[in-house]
Amino acid sequence: PRSTSSEVWPQTLAPERFFALFSRHATGVTLLLYGADVVKPACELKLDPIQNKSGAIWHCFVPE
Repeated sequence: PRSTSSEVWPQTLAPERFFALFSRHATGVTLLLYGADVVKPACELKLDPIQNKSGAIWHCFVPE
């Protein structure tokens, strides 16, 4: 079965990954992405509740 937590966006658009997180009670979400250096995040994305939240689902696109 395919994972629903990270989906590859269609090739017709810029290469991106879609991330989604369910939380009824979260007031904020920060997505930390790690590369080869697992001690320090390679990228830190603070999600905007206006643009990146639909109901209890937080979501965002991340460029490759």
